[in-house]
Amino acid sequence: TTCDMSTLFKVMGHLVFTNDENVRIDILSLPFVSTVNDALDGINYRLLVTCAYRDPEEDRRKGRSGTSYHCQGRALDLSTRDLDGRLRRDIVLRLMNAGLTVGIYKTFIHVDNRENPILFYGE
Repeated sequence: TTCDMSTLFKVMGHLVFTNDENVRIDILSLPFVSTVNDALDGINYRLLVTCAYRDPEEDRRKGRSGTSYHCQGRALDLSTRDLDGRLRRDIVLRLMNAGLTVGIYKTFIHVDNRENPILFYGE
């Protein structure tokens, strides 16, 4: 299921999207978006999305697989540059408790909805 941009903004009250080419929001999965938004209910902070949907062809041109969860509209990268450790930990736990996969990086958190959720640390 996909949604148009006006629907997406209404659903994702905790997330801020930029006009960057890496932040295509028109093809994101609505059930995934709803799960992320529900998981973030209760935080008093808006998170900047630095990567959302990726075009598979463009992804392959950049040396990636072209089959990632971003290419399926089922992943987001959330900037954590300005977050303290406590808020960052709260976000990670909320996403994990919602049954989502979480990848922890130095400046962002990756989240997706793969079938068998995991926690991983990236470089």
